[in-house]
Amino acid sequence: MKKITVSGLLEVSFEGHYPYAGYARPQETSKICVNITDINCTSEVVSLDSQYLSLENKEYVLGEAVSLVDLALEKAFSVMVHDEVACVVVNLPGGYFCDGLMDNVSLTAKVHLEVKEPAKSVFDLTCADIFAIAVKYKNIGVDLYREGTSVKHLSAYLFFCKAVKWLAMIGQEDTNNSLEEIKAIKMQCYNNVALYHLNKKHYSLVVTSTTKVLEVESTNIKALYRRAVANTELQNYEEAESDLKLALTMDPHNVPIKKQQEVLKKRQKAVSEKYAAAMKKLFS
Repeated sequence: MKKITVSGLLEVSFEGHYPYAGYARPQETSKICVNITDINCTSEVVSLDSQYLSLENKEYVLGEAVSLVDLALEKAFSVMVHDEVACVVVNLPGGYFCDGLMDNVSLTAKVHLEVKEPAKSVFDLTCADIFAIAVKYKNIGVDLYREGTSVKHLSAYLFFCKAVKWLAMIGQEDTNNSLEEIKAIKMQCYNNVALYHLNKKHYSLVVTSTTKVLEVESTNIKALYRRAVANTELQNYEEAESDLKLALTMDPHNVPIKKQQEVLKKRQKAVSEKYAAAMKKLFS
């Protein structure tokens, strides 16, 4: 029996092998059925909000898991094949569960995977199919973000990233959806990714995400505001001031933007006073 270890949400390793029997590994959007037994977990299973550990032997769509444990389990499923039984080990840092579940989570289980319906090849999907998958992921991300917990925010962030990945597959030749509609969904996802990074204080990543939006929509107020906040924290005061001024020309009564402008002015004043004091000391 193969042993599959998932560390975090990305790193997958395995020991042993499964004799090739003509089956391909399940791809994202495959319909699968999993039977999980012999569960040994360091936390109460019910606290993990897992659909796969509910012991219901029902059909799922690979790629739609929303809890962090299920996201990790799907990484293991992606290296299995139809009718395979494997020992799966999941190790998640406690930092992922900062809403009350602070300890690291370690899970060991026996998994039997059945692929009920393989995913279509990307080459067989129409632009409308791809667009529908992306929109579904975006909407799942929005719903998760509205739940307001850090754990759900991380899951939401991952869905926004997946939505952008699928949208990137649609080329200029698309005829089923307008390019403007595709662009709008993509920009919403980038803006939501920026919001996640802003809440996590990943300011350089905020600038990267919002810049992608502003390269396409130069007057996107949310992106201008979020980039200004990030640049203020990064002490890129001129860039922040430029974004805030542009945002205020479009929405002069926007309260958060006005508040951020006051924050920026205070930061600039503090830097000027510190510089003046240093010069005075240097030449006194």
